[in-house]
Amino acid sequence: MQARRVQVQPSVFELESPKIVGSSNGLLCLRIKQELHISTLLLWNPAIRELRMTPRVGGYHWLSVGFGFSPIINDYKVLIIRKTDYYMRTFRVEVYSLTSGSSSWKVVESKILEGISLKGTSVTANGVMFWHVGNDDADMILSFDIALEVFTLIPFPVVANRDLCFRLAVYENKLAMLVEDCSWRISKPEPIALWVMDKGDEACSYGEGWSWSKKCNAAIPHYVNPLMIWKSEIVCKVCENGKWRIALFNVTTSEFNMIVMHDSEFIGFMRGLECIDYVESLVPVGGKKLYATFT
Repeated sequence: MQARRVQVQPSVFELESPKIVGSSNGLLCLRIKQELHISTLLLWNPAIRELRMTPRVGGYHWLSVGFGFSPIINDYKVLIIRKTDYYMRTFRVEVYSLTSGSSSWKVVESKILEGISLKGTSVTANGVMFWHVGNDDADMILSFDIALEVFTLIPFPVVANRDLCFRLAVYENKLAMLVEDCSWRISKPEPIALWVMDKGDEACSYGEGWSWSKKCNAAIPHYVNPLMIWKSEIVCKVCENGKWRIALFNVTTSEFNMIVMHDSEFIGFMRGLECIDYVESLVPVGGKKLYATFT
């Protein structure tokens, strides 16, 4: 399998220090630095070269950004979680709707976040955003229904009590979790488990009537770091013979294939290029027709 380079055309419009914080149906949500400690979010469709800047959000201490689509209301929303006080565990959550035409952010109820800490970036599946969170007692999943604008806490899957690393992902448009054994030693294969949240009663919301099931538990003969799921394959960062590579592990067939990538390209990946699930689309963002140059 070959990696394909995507060219970004030169333009009069520059994005300074861009970071991809979300991807949905061909739209990318970018966070850019405009001034000292001040960031702005952009919605960008690379396929049609359309870019839209969201209204600026004041204040400091951004903790996380979520981005996703709800098929129920046919709308894309961006969500920001930030601290209101650096020394307190108090939060402010604001949401921006792509189709509302509003020039401002909407504050949503966030009391459920009090006393918990975010432990990773968000993923979105079937109209719901998810974060790995925890408090002094346990790890949990925080969900945000894009249509209802309501938060819910979901229990973690029951796993062995040992050194484990968790990464949220999306598998078959469902919330999934990649579990890696962080106590790995070079003398044994690296185990990776894939857990998927399945629903029971259609009328139940996330966390009610839903259960975790283990889809695979693979032992791969390399040191691996699972990054995300693409279709039916786990995208992994792999250490082989002292060099890092990208590989795909097929959940269905258990095949393990390395992606051919030039060393110079992979050095760039290691320095911060994002690993996202992206598909080209014609979805408009209602912004300017511009090319984008990353600096």
